[in-house]
Amino acid sequence: MSAAFSGDHLKKVEGVRFVRQWDAFYSPSGEVDDRFFLRRRSFFLRQNRDAPDQLSPQDLSAIFSDSNQKIRRNVLWIRWLSFHHFGHLLTETIGCLWPLLLDEGRLIDNDMDILIPSAFKKRHHFKKLIALFPERQHQFVFAEDLEQCGLNYEAIFLPEQSIINYQKVSPSHLLFVRQFLDRYMRYICQLNPVSQSISQELLNHPAICSKSLSDLKRIYLSRSRLVDEKRALISEKSLEQALLNRGWAVLHPQQLPLNLQLALLNNAECVAGVTGSAFHLLMGLEKVTDKKVVTLDKAKSPKKGPKDTYALQFKCQGLQFKRLRVVERFKDVQSGFPRLKFAHPLSSDDVAQMMDDYSR
Repeated sequence: MSAAFSGDHLKKVEGVRFVRQWDAFYSPSGEVDDRFFLRRRSFFLRQNRDAPDQLSPQDLSAIFSDSNQKIRRNVLWIRWLSFHHFGHLLTETIGCLWPLLLDEGRLIDNDMDILIPSAFKKRHHFKKLIALFPERQHQFVFAEDLEQCGLNYEAIFLPEQSIINYQKVSPSHLLFVRQFLDRYMRYICQLNPVSQSISQELLNHPAICSKSLSDLKRIYLSRSRLVDEKRALISEKSLEQALLNRGWAVLHPQQLPLNLQLALLNNAECVAGVTGSAFHLLMGLEKVTDKKVVTLDKAKSPKKGPKDTYALQFKCQGLQFKRLRVVERFKDVQSGFPRLKFAHPLSSDDVAQMMDDYSR
């Protein structure tokens, strides 16, 4: 059985047992219906290899032997929960939380458990989850907090992920992101989600470098003021100056309120930058088909492998997308961090001109 919404599904499996030791659900036949997913270095969501793929008859008998144990009605299993990185919040987390975003609990009853893997039992995750969904606070359960080693459920609901890195971006995920951002701005940021106006006053904002309002039609999303220097582009400031000279605006997104970021992205005709999580916020816009996107990527084409998540997103949104392969990755000896530089013999001015040509 399954319930569907805009191409994404809730798979319903009846008569399951949750085993706390493995963060896993088992059916009476012994199959693993779902397990906690881990994010590896490749940012795939992979299955927990500690949980057995198939249980022996003896294990099954032990797991389902307590016939007197009370059967809880239903449970929604949340595979992934993370609020510390905004890019992964807009992707993996929303991709697993989406059933909670639907109005008036159309798919999720108010009396079912919402079970979260033990690995995500961090106070800041839990506090933000409650702040976002105060009406469901009584339903959230961390697997680690369960009194018994396992629980019997009448049925488990497994959300199909609306986005999977390197594999798919569902059209409905775009809607889920907009619904999530509305809640996030209201309950976490204490902001009015209504779009901000683009006015002359913005030119005085310290996170916006622009000579005129018209320059805000072409914006570069800078990483030069980020505290985390990993994957920093060492010539980024000279690139910014070259773009300013060509009539672009330079934004430092992390220093802008979320509603203003969305307003500036909505107003822009072309958005550019080093490939990174800032581009995921484009999913918060309702209409983007008239926009162009330019990303600065590694000069060497990757070997044949997984699909690129950003390309999947831009295609799903109907964006005009140009990837400029102009940077190389190297390890900074002094800091030990990976850094980016322009591929020889390209200069900041060369790259700025390539971006400018495409934006026209």
